[in-house]
Amino acid sequence: MMDLYTALCKAEQAGIKTPACAFASSLPELLEKAGRLRYPLVAKLVSRKPVHKTDVGGIVLGIRSSEELVKAYEKIRRAGKKDFLGVLVQEQVKGTEVIIGGKTDPQFGPVLLFGLGGVFTEIFQDYALRILPVNKRKAMEMIKEIRAYPVLKGYRGRQGVNLRELADTIVKASALFNDPRVREFDLNPVMCTEKDCIAVDARIITL
Repeated sequence: MMDLYTALCKAEQAGIKTPACAFASSLPELLEKAGRLRYPLVAKLVSRKPVHKTDVGGIVLGIRSSEELVKAYEKIRRAGKKDFLGVLVQEQVKGTEVIIGGKTDPQFGPVLLFGLGGVFTEIFQDYALRILPVNKRKAMEMIKEIRAYPVLKGYRGRQGVNLRELADTIVKASALFNDPRVREFDLNPVMCTEKDCIAVDARIITL
């Protein structure tokens, strides 16, 4: 399984937008690299083992100064324990959270998933599935199929997300399976606004 930083780089190589970020394995390195980014920042644990960062205290949001970044690093370092590899710091991105995932089914081969993202994924189980290949038309069908589609489209004066950009991101995510080593992946959450769709977290499992 790829660590978080490597997985985000892999997603970026596929043409998926990701936040400006930096990875560091020590506090001095983190402070130096974070100086090139714009606050507020998000700091995340990069670990040897897969973990739910929220559950173990491996993520800190809304960092607005180098002093707060030091505290965040120390907290994440303790959360990572012996499996700590470093800290990924990103420019904080807001938007509507969706998930784009993929899994290799033993019978059907690569299957793509799209649905409501973030912490709501497991609670609401609101998603659409398609067998690859997935083009723009099928991606748009997936978007319209979920119960949360009105939220994405916009309602009662609330701004919707860029549906064409979202469909394009789904198609680009399906291209991660072009690498025969990739068996499973999750881009969760992908933050969507009226302009962009940006993957802020990624998990990729390879052979």
